[in-house]
Amino acid sequence: MSLDLEYDDAQSAIAESIDLFCRDHCDEAVLHAALEKFPDDLWRSLADLGVLGVMMPESGSGAIELAAVMESLGRALFPGPLLETVYASQVMLPETVEAIVSGERMVTVGARGLFPWADLAGVFIELDDERAWQVEFATPPRVLNTALGDWFEGDVTRQRELTGLGRARTLTDIAMAAYLGAAADSLLTRTVEHARTRQQFGRAIGEFQAVSYPLADRSTSLHASRWLARAAADEFDATGQASSVAATARVSAAKNALETLYTCHQVFGAIGITIEGPVYLQGRRIRELISAPIADANAATRAFESFSD
Repeated sequence: MSLDLEYDDAQSAIAESIDLFCRDHCDEAVLHAALEKFPDDLWRSLADLGVLGVMMPESGSGAIELAAVMESLGRALFPGPLLETVYASQVMLPETVEAIVSGERMVTVGARGLFPWADLAGVFIELDDERAWQVEFATPPRVLNTALGDWFEGDVTRQRELTGLGRARTLTDIAMAAYLGAAADSLLTRTVEHARTRQQFGRAIGEFQAVSYPLADRSTSLHASRWLARAAADEFDATGQASSVAATARVSAAKNALETLYTCHQVFGAIGITIEGPVYLQGRRIRELISAPIADANAATRAFESFSD
């Protein structure tokens, strides 16, 4: 039995509309500026499109639409706590969810006192193993500068334990897998073009097997990750459960995105890791998502220790 994971006309139209929005409002100049100051107006514009509430019952959308949305946002490297918003939309009280998906308030998800986006957020969720709480900072958080931007550390007071974590975790895994796969594919596309045009010894470097073979491997791996994310979304829409497939899709996408990042950095050489270089934004966003507590609280703590100054 075969499984058709191509998007239908309606899902393709959703993805195309977001692609167009991102081309018009989220170019590289905006993304570079966002490294210094988060584009609040851009976030609210995305909310006005209904994108932040894609998994709300009234949206009429399912997990496959969520995957289509996140692929488009991933291609554009759209900034902000997108995964955290997906998670919060499934576990918070209705009035809080409404404020989040409308763009009125932002949400961050942290663990062990570490929170990204805390300077922008008005809603805070703390993860602890298999449980989660809505929390508030007991004292003003301390700013911690890392290679992935500012994180925030401080003591929190737990206000309310959250429920519905299984559904939230599954949808967040699907969203992360779709976003990471698309972001890494965008990076790979730029690298292939560089390999096609950059010349050494009178030949394009892409003609050398030491360059072309690793890029081909990365393309195959990312293709598999993309279909795995869609398969998880399809299973969730069909059965309401897809935790193991979604978790596998997230791990696969994270692994393949990171390996793609390393390969592409090697092809670009030194300019692949400079802020002004052509793929710095892709690399930073990939590491940012993989290291976030919403992805894996334990991994986030380890990554913070690695990336902190």
